[in-house]
Amino acid sequence: MKRMMMQYDNLSVDIAWIVFDDYVCPGGNPDPDWLQLCEDYSERICIGTDIVNKFAAMPATIQKYDVFLDTLSEGAAKNLAFDTAYKLFGQAKA
Repeated sequence: MKRMMMQYDNLSVDIAWIVFDDYVCPGGNPDPDWLQLCEDYSERICIGTDIVNKFAAMPATIQKYDVFLDTLSEGAAKNLAFDTAYKLFGQAKA
């Protein structure tokens, strides 16, 4: 992932579901390499949920990211949680 982020300036990614559970924070333990990647490229990475129509599950799904976000610097955590997605997708239209 780091090589691709370095090579492609316009690449943005989201961290969701299986990628988060299996690689980014396996067993609830933040992976040091992913932490560093997210610090280095926080303006191009955001968290995701893959939730399409079961919004009642949203709070529990989002809370699993807390352990990872709490380990990042404040700026990187804010980027992953909000700012990167807002930059990519803009404000939701009702």
